[in-house]
Amino acid sequence: MTKKTDKNANIDPEVTVIGKGSPYVTKSKPFKINKEACKGKPFKKIVIEGIFELIEEETFRDCNNLVSVEIRHGITEIGEGAFRNCKKMISVVIPKSTKVEGKAF
Repeated sequence: MTKKTDKNANIDPEVTVIGKGSPYVTKSKPFKINKEACKGKPFKKIVIEGIFELIEEETFRDCNNLVSVEIRHGITEIGEGAFRNCKKMISVVIPKSTKVEGKAF
């Protein structure tokens, strides 16, 4: 008898991973997370990974529950106001090579 295991058992249920194929992402190059695509969503923690070039303006604006963002690689620019009014934000991890527009946070 084989034991069934949940392949996602080690994944934090509060983490939203935004990667290729996500509904918030353009389907063709340049790959980007669309303007206001996630505005006001109830995300708590976000991990962005993949082949994106840009997080557009106001993409995550007003995500009132968002406390943590980790951008792993690939993003070259974060647009103005991308994380505006995320008042609970306490942790942001961004690669040094990423250009952050004024007032992105």
